[in-house]
Amino acid sequence: MLGSAEPEEAVSLMDAALRSGRLDRLDVARAAAAGRPGCRRAEPWWSRADGRSESALETRARLVLVDGGLLPEQLQWLVRDESGVPVARVDLAYPSRRVAVEADGVRFHVGAGGNRGASGVAWTRDGVDPVFRDRRRQNALARLDWKIVRVTWFDVVDQPLEVIANVRGALSSRPA
Repeated sequence: MLGSAEPEEAVSLMDAALRSGRLDRLDVARAAAAGRPGCRRAEPWWSRADGRSESALETRARLVLVDGGLLPEQLQWLVRDESGVPVARVDLAYPSRRVAVEADGVRFHVGAGGNRGASGVAWTRDGVDPVFRDRRRQNALARLDWKIVRVTWFDVVDQPLEVIANVRGALSSRPA
């Protein structure tokens, strides 16, 4: 299976299996795959798996950044305000520089599981449009002097060099 997949697809599958609990140890799966067709080609992919990624988009964004020499310091990082109150959990983070990368997926932002009101806005079960929720979070992060780089599927698949440049630019504009 992994031998025929592209690296990004294979790592996304590994991440999903780890996150869901269907796979708790990569070394066991890796040993089971040994000797199978495509095993050698897939060898470098095992070390790239991380069950903290919550979507294929987050995995692909992380892989783009790693390939660009920008390994995120944290995944699913909880940002707290000065009083220790949680403000946001960001997808990919460089806390030492206060830079967050947010992977904006269509399914979440179009209101998966939500309803559309008369205005055409997607409302989730908690009654808040995901786009509005993201804007509130982004404003809260900005108050704490965090810089946010937003990426989409199109960005990471069709414009990875731009993603790398945007994150590199955000990191270079922040004191270490």
